[in-house]
Amino acid sequence: KNYFIKLEKFVPASNALLASITWPDMPESFRGAVASTYGWKGDTIPGFTGSNKNYIIQVPADYNGIPALAYTKAQLDSKVVVSRAKNTTGTVEDRTVKFTVTAENDTVISVYSVRFDKEQAAENIQPFIAEPFISQFVFRADWSTSFIEIANPGTEILDLSNYMIASHGNSEAANFNWNDGVTEWSKRYMKYIPGKKWQDEANWSVQPRIAVPDNAVNALVYPGEVFVMAHLTDCNGFTTADKFPYAKYIDVNFGMVPTTVPGYVKLSNPWGEELNGNDIPNLWCNNSFFLYKILNDTIKMGLKATTDRNDFELIDSWGGLNGNNWKPDGFDAGTQQVGFTRKPSIFKGNPEPNGSFNDNPALSEWTHQRPADYSSYNLGWPWTDIAICTGIGSLTIDEITVYRSTVKSNVYKVSEGYSMNETIRGVKTNTTVADFFNNIIKANADQALEVIPAAGGTKLADNAIVSNGDFLTVLSADSTNTSKYTLEVSENGLSSNTLLTSTQYTVTQSGATGTIAGFAIDTKLKDVVAAVTVPAGATFNVVDANDAYMTLVKLNYDTLYNEVRVSDQIFFEVVAENGVNTTLYQLKPTVNASDAYVTSDVYSVDQFASLIQFIPGGTSVHSLLSNLYPATGATMKVYDKLGFERKDGDIYKDDKLVVTSADTHYAKAYYFSMLNFKANLYLAYVISDDYTVDQLKQIIYGPAVGTSVATFVSKLYPSFGATVKVVGTNGSENTGNMAAGDYLLVTAADGVTTAKYGIEGVTANTPKVSSLIKMYPNPTTGKVIVQGLAKGNRVQVFNASGVTLRDVVVDNATDYVSLEAQPSGIYIFVVSNGTQHINIQKIVKK
Repeated sequence: KNYFIKLEKFVPASNALLASITWPDMPESFRGAVASTYGWKGDTIPGFTGSNKNYIIQVPADYNGIPALAYTKAQLDSKVVVSRAKNTTGTVEDRTVKFTVTAENDTVISVYSVRFDKEQAAENIQPFIAEPFISQFVFRADWSTSFIEIANPGTEILDLSNYMIASHGNSEAANFNWNDGVTEWSKRYMKYIPGKKWQDEANWSVQPRIAVPDNAVNALVYPGEVFVMAHLTDCNGFTTADKFPYAKYIDVNFGMVPTTVPGYVKLSNPWGEELNGNDIPNLWCNNSFFLYKILNDTIKMGLKATTDRNDFELIDSWGGLNGNNWKPDGFDAGTQQVGFTRKPSIFKGNPEPNGSFNDNPALSEWTHQRPADYSSYNLGWPWTDIAICTGIGSLTIDEITVYRSTVKSNVYKVSEGYSMNETIRGVKTNTTVADFFNNIIKANADQALEVIPAAGGTKLADNAIVSNGDFLTVLSADSTNTSKYTLEVSENGLSSNTLLTSTQYTVTQSGATGTIAGFAIDTKLKDVVAAVTVPAGATFNVVDANDAYMTLVKLNYDTLYNEVRVSDQIFFEVVAENGVNTTLYQLKPTVNASDAYVTSDVYSVDQFASLIQFIPGGTSVHSLLSNLYPATGATMKVYDKLGFERKDGDIYKDDKLVVTSADTHYAKAYYFSMLNFKANLYLAYVISDDYTVDQLKQIIYGPAVGTSVATFVSKLYPSFGATVKVVGTNGSENTGNMAAGDYLLVTAADGVTTAKYGIEGVTANTPKVSSLIKMYPNPTTGKVIVQGLAKGNRVQVFNASGVTLRDVVVDNATDYVSLEAQPSGIYIFVVSNGTQHINIQKIVKK
């Protein structure tokens, strides 16, 4: 019979998302409750979602250095290039790390940006009292849910009970005589003051629009935070509102009456009142919204109605008062399912009707996001629709610097305050004013800088030489604030020392490069870091050959953190106190030209068994090699089972990696153990400590006729998740006593895969079941030797929870399995030949 092979065209993945951005080396003092107050979840950066590309994180004030952020990819075969931050004190660019993710198809690209803001003591934060503004608007996500987000861009706590948001279709002034009648109680929340509610219906019928305190809503918005209003009901993709992913960010929801769902009280409106959709976030897209500042304290005190336009100052608006659909950046919101986000450069409202809108996206203050924008990310429904809500609950904004009268420097040491008594240290003798300014980083390009002589008088010219005790005065860009710095000028300035020292290892330095040697290949990176001394005032970073961060631990594909081992692809960067001199030290593990080995930070490499473990199924050759480090000068290639080099595509469990030493005289082959958490779900077998089980013939010897089925079954150990039942000759389940002709039916966890075992009592003629395959020692303290294998046999190892720990196709008669990294317990070893199980044993690790 002739078989023909149909080849399907390979379609490379288009997923260019990250699954996480983390700080694995987060200091212990910052973990737990402390980190959670900053929004961290474990070591994952605050607010991370794959669809959100911009983040701002605060670096603890007592942390010296740049946080080494790590990432995991949503799709194994995408490529990531890291442009790391250079420091936490310089320009925005200096303080920003970018992860550029290119999908396997080389077409879809995502860029994730994380800006570091160094935490400052409260007394050093220059105050900026800002008005709130509308920062995001989501219209009918999932066809049902809308959000209005109001942001506090200032440095001080903002009380939103001093502001009111209102809506009208075609007149801003009409807000103060619309929905205000004594019979319009049902439309009362077409205006809203956070932290306030409208008086009850009886009092409304006498005097409408009197605001009274509402303790159910917190109107305080902290610096850089937001207040979220929503109309959220039970929705299409998530059945109930409490399951909507962005529900947790809502401060007040007008869409539902109180819910009985535990932990989701915020989903209902705080007053337990049915509003019938008459609320601001639920209005159609031809209405306009207005954010007002309340000028009259009697309104805040509940002594006057909110019906006098003179009591309010308009500070932001949304819409054009013309009855037309919103088109903030030229896109018509009438299609629904659209999110609009204020550009990060905007930090204050625009009160003009349509003033923030423009048909030209480049001139608009807004950008829009649609489900179609996320279709290439393979999120699936309803997540593609919900992605338009990305950013709700958090504020990503460019630094606001117009009010700042402070400066920074990567060359000098600048005090952190903003007073008239600040200092700049490290200026060298014979520095001109112009050269001094070149080393100063303005908070805002429009700041005015002057150097004033210590003795007083007019400012120094650009070509004048600065002296010890001279003053730098800084006037903010908006001319509202001034700071003064005293200059400390000396002959040497700040230290230029970049020399690492160590009593344990050999350190060499020659200008901008150096080496660190004297340690074995299995040395932990953290031990080498701990054994070197950094010069006083210098900064220290660990990077890889691509100038990306190296963390001291890495998450493997079994979701466990492994401690990183040294390799010659790791470098220590030392930047001197003066910010100018830099030395890059390469790690040099002790290696011979004849060494042929690889190490890895994310896979487990068993050098004794020549095995690379925990490789996810679907890993490409590129992905595999990028996570392996060969011995210095050694080369590595992947070969398939026929001996052909595999240069691209995915690897398979019967492939092998061949490492050739630098002198080409030696080679070592490594085999692969593929990580597949679902592989064991389809295994159907039993083993027993009491009965003899022939896995080849699938016969269980031992139970006598008349033995209760319950006793028989209790002495069997089925594969994880499998079910067993005894079936009689009539095909029905036997739950009583064993009878002649019964057999055992084993059904795997998938409910489909089955195995059928015959059941026989032991007689004088019962054959002795033996196997050429031996596994020892049992119990073991770590290593297990499997002997008697044939080429092509498959060896699988599962833990008591059914997780696949090892899955290897062997070439040799003997296989070595290490359980040293596993906890004490029971492990199942399954040997098969491709069509049937040959031997299954329970191994106990002490």
